[in-house]
Amino acid sequence: MPGSWEIARLRENRLLLAIPLPPSDLVNFPFVESLGGIQLPPGSEFMRLSGSPPGHGHNQAALTALQNGYHLGLLDWNMRCTPTAFLQLLARGLDLVSGLYYLPHWPHEPAAFNERKGADGSLGVEAIFGWKPGDLFPAGLVGAGLVIYRRRLLEALFARWPRPFEHGLDVAPVLSSDGSMVPPLGESLVASYRARQLGFQPYVDTQVVGLASVKVRIGPKWLVQGPKLDNPLLGVVAAG
Repeated sequence: MPGSWEIARLRENRLLLAIPLPPSDLVNFPFVESLGGIQLPPGSEFMRLSGSPPGHGHNQAALTALQNGYHLGLLDWNMRCTPTAFLQLLARGLDLVSGLYYLPHWPHEPAAFNERKGADGSLGVEAIFGWKPGDLFPAGLVGAGLVIYRRRLLEALFARWPRPFEHGLDVAPVLSSDGSMVPPLGESLVASYRARQLGFQPYVDTQVVGLASVKVRIGPKWLVQGPKLDNPLLGVVAAG
């Protein structure tokens, strides 16, 4: 049995794990099965986000975490992960760290990006390759599919922006390093972009793997498709 000091230390890592959910008929069984086994530190809570745009839901979850002394964890509704995924991310002790997962749509790139300027000077993003399985690597932008934001970072974000997970002129323009305005970033990327503006480096931990299922309509039915957690393709793609 852990002692009182150890319990208190574990509670310092307590997490509010927020999950934005689509209509209930789109939540697939593999996700529910995966969610049921997730291990979190003592005192942690789950938060269901439904009935609002993802950016708004992420802001509400982040504010709830900040006001109640939690770190923030975000998990996509179609993401499967190992039971210890969030414990592993917390153990890194980093302010912003994502697990490794691939976008469920073409071209199925890792959800870890750096900024890229086009020939016309416009700002875009490009997926990061060249890492090896097991690496911990820095990224310019990370998604919100399997990620942790620590309280210290949440405090800094809300001190600067009232809605850090939303991209809009009414919030604050998102500016690049040269002062030009950034084209709209999805809510899954904009908060990590702003974190980096404040000096917080996002990281990706390739020891923590998530797999996103996709749903394909075939006639009147939906077919859930997605790789298995032990899919060797992960290593092949990473090595390439």
